[in-house]
Amino acid sequence: MLIIHTTTPTKKEAKTLIKLLLKSHLIVCAQYCKIKSHYIWKDSKGKSKLCKDKEYLIILKTLPKHYKAIESRF
Repeated sequence: MLIIHTTTPTKKEAKTLIKLLLKSHLIVCAQYCKIKSHYIWKDSKGKSKLCKDKEYLIILKTLPKHYKAIESRF
């Protein structure tokens, strides 16, 4: 079993992706939840800036043989 973590900016995108992957039989299970991400981002001048965003964490459960097909959906 392979577990893949990814994020989407909206709940709608998370649900759409999960539905697509389930209907394609590329995953056997998925969970999603709202999270707050905090990170450092460099602006166009190279200056570091503290940032935060709300997004949705998606956990996908699949078989290793399906990884490339799942990756191509992003």
